[in-house]
Amino acid sequence: MTQQVQADAIAWAQGGNKQLFTKPSYRKRMWMGFFIQYAAQSTGAQVIYVYVITLYQNLGLTGGVPLILGAAYVTVATLSNFFGALIVDKVGRKPLLITGLAGCMISLTLETIMIARYAGTTNNAGLSMGVFFTLCFISFYGGGIDVVGYIYCSEIFPTHIRSQGVAWSLVGTFLSTLVYVEAAPTALANIQWKYYVTFICLTAINIAILYLWCPETKGLSLEEINGRFGDEVVVHFSDATEKQRMDLVEAIAIDDRKNVVSAGHKAV
Repeated sequence: MTQQVQADAIAWAQGGNKQLFTKPSYRKRMWMGFFIQYAAQSTGAQVIYVYVITLYQNLGLTGGVPLILGAAYVTVATLSNFFGALIVDKVGRKPLLITGLAGCMISLTLETIMIARYAGTTNNAGLSMGVFFTLCFISFYGGGIDVVGYIYCSEIFPTHIRSQGVAWSLVGTFLSTLVYVEAAPTALANIQWKYYVTFICLTAINIAILYLWCPETKGLSLEEINGRFGDEVVVHFSDATEKQRMDLVEAIAIDDRKNVVSAGHKAV
């Protein structure tokens, strides 16, 4: 880690902020971080969250029931986040993201069908299924996207540009949210359920992009993740055998003790 930090410091001194967009490996990270956050919002999650009470009212629910279900929606999101956090290091970042996106896409497709077919009718079974699919949607979003996206967008960046990279990734969140939520009142008033078809199509495209171009980072050290993007890796620690790891740790410890002794002699 010490050697990698030194290498990163040299890399930062050589390029500064401009290297974020001029160095190919950093530029790839920048668009990838932006893309992950954009893809999360392109599921329609923020639009559904903001208008979930109206959505339930359109499904024929009245009185305080939409408010109760709105609270249940947020509660399910919290529980899903907790569950996702428990399995993310076992399943991996990329599989969990793809599962989350696919689950959101399927849930929203079924939800849209329920709204198109049964909104304004007295078909209780169809309307109840509409409510059920909103809860399925937020389960996949909370456990498969929300819990993973921020982890992935932080660990793909090397130490010396991580703060800038994460900040840029969050630009993808807020720009997407601004566009989708600002358009929502007009879209829902004029084309109604067809607005959700936009998110279904975008998510299908985003799943393919994520599968083809985004690398898995499970089980890799932060330094070794750099290697997935073509950067210099000083020590490949996770690829070593157990004996090699112990030898490496022992060598580092000996080196550290020598440095301490040398510093003590100089002080004397």
